[in-house]
Amino acid sequence: MSEVEIAGYELLVNDVKELIHKKQYHVLKIMNTETINLYWEIGEEIYRQQG
Repeated sequence: MSEVEIAGYELLVNDVKELIHKKQYHVLKIMNTETINLYWEIGEEIYRQQG
């Protein structure tokens, strides 16, 4: 494939990369939220066991 043919895909490749990065960031935010929720649940369970 020549450079001219590849150059035609630069916008597409950049759009796909941006979409991937957005989705990865979204997944990380969800994962962090769920991790925090897990820690709260663990803390609540420890508190109940002590009482």
